[in-house]
Amino acid sequence: LKLLYVQRAKLTDALSFEPFPGETAGVAAGLSRATKGWIPFIPDALAVDIIAKALDWVEHQATPILERREAYEAGHAIAASRGVSGHHCRTLGRRSLHALPLIAPAGRRALIDKTNLDVIVRHLHTACFIVIAGLVGMRVSEILSLKAGAIEYRQLGESGVAQAYLVARLYK
Repeated sequence: LKLLYVQRAKLTDALSFEPFPGETAGVAAGLSRATKGWIPFIPDALAVDIIAKALDWVEHQATPILERREAYEAGHAIAASRGVSGHHCRTLGRRSLHALPLIAPAGRRALIDKTNLDVIVRHLHTACFIVIAGLVGMRVSEILSLKAGAIEYRQLGESGVAQAYLVARLYK
């Protein structure tokens, strides 16, 4: 309930009032260190491998995946604007997807239809989440509060070099 309130700007049916003012959701649910348990430690070698693979997805796979998602959505939108059936909208979206060179990100199945595309986009979302969590150290609630445009660039002194800053809400 607390997260439904916190995410109210993104949800149409979110809570309009804070359900547990002044306390965390865990305290309201009766959780404590004794009842909650602990998260097991991830060995450094495994964490580094996971983050490296996620970073590869973000750096090398994101652009072609997003190009294909945009092509599908553009084809679908064109068909929808013409008032054709949902089946024909999906067909035109698929044809737009097929007009681009075939790719199979990181050895996955080739992006030939909307189902494969949706699976690969979810993999990309997961990779982005891992990179942010692993390299920036943000909590899940903080990552979920990120909005488009959360990266700001500021000049570093007189060097003229721009430093990227992630601007978000901190939950503690």
